[in-house]
Amino acid sequence: MKKLIYISLSSENVIKNSFHADIIEMLKNDFSEVIIFCWGKKYSKKENNLIIHSGNIIDWFKYVTKNNRPDLIYINDYFLGGLFGTILKKRMQVPLFLRCGSPWRYNFKSLSAISKTVLIHFLKPFVIRNCNKVVYNSKSIVCKNIKHDYEIIYNGVDTDIFKPMPEVQTKSNKLRLISIGNLNKEKGLEYLFKAINGLEDKVSLTVVGDGPLLQEFKRKNKNVEFIGRIEHKDLPKIINQHDVLVHPSYVESFPNVILEAMACGKPVIACNIYGIPEMITSPNNGLLISPKNSNQLTKVIIKLVEDHKIREKIGIEGQKMILTNFKMTTKLEKNIQSIISSISKAQFKK
Repeated sequence: MKKLIYISLSSENVIKNSFHADIIEMLKNDFSEVIIFCWGKKYSKKENNLIIHSGNIIDWFKYVTKNNRPDLIYINDYFLGGLFGTILKKRMQVPLFLRCGSPWRYNFKSLSAISKTVLIHFLKPFVIRNCNKVVYNSKSIVCKNIKHDYEIIYNGVDTDIFKPMPEVQTKSNKLRLISIGNLNKEKGLEYLFKAINGLEDKVSLTVVGDGPLLQEFKRKNKNVEFIGRIEHKDLPKIINQHDVLVHPSYVESFPNVILEAMACGKPVIACNIYGIPEMITSPNNGLLISPKNSNQLTKVIIKLVEDHKIREKIGIEGQKMILTNFKMTTKLEKNIQSIISSISKAQFKK
């Protein structure tokens, strides 16, 4: 049976609480062995037909043996994970598949961000040209200046799990906002904090997630509830316990959390960037604002505070759109078909 190497710059914990987990679960049905190379503390372990190697890129090379030769290498980026996958492809002479779910842009105010941007400038064309197939999760991030075989497959959401849950909802005299994601600069939370300043009698805000800015945010925003990272299975309940999802990120391709909130019938406020307008048609099934614009965000929040009928209408239309266009099973099946076809095409070329 076929063997797959799956490479991600995320940690094992993040992989198991994200879209990666759904893809890997389906891949396990098509491949007798799935070998995951993920980022984090160095360790190896085996779970049935799943082998996990955690560490940095140097550790990854140490894990590779002649027995690791797969039928396909699956990468999720054209940064270090993509570099590692491309080197393995050349060494092992097997097809390379890329699922790109990020624009890979950074805030230029740090040396680290500048270094990453320079590296990506050179690595991106190198990795893409060596891929047998690339799947992008939105039209906005397609690399059109490089000739390559690609298709666009949007993310999906499990509508059996993410759905309205009236039984967990309680009444409140405030509009309950929630924001979910990694707490780093590009998520734009500082603009959300500024937007709700002075609205403490009208709104409450819960932030779900962890990251390098957590302690700083906690120190500076005493009126915000921070609950850290939670397991993906617990997201439907906490989303349903709130009224509106606010996603102020200004660097993101096609965030799944927006689909998940819409599937729960919740109105979403998000920035008009990259692939987000491909899922939100403002003001019909969501509300789009300019990135890094706290004043505009404040006005939109107040509008939703004052008009519950608009909230209800947007929530209903958002859920309808998810059920029609973004069901998880359909999207995963398309991803798997694309993965399998990349192997077949590579074998045919031989």
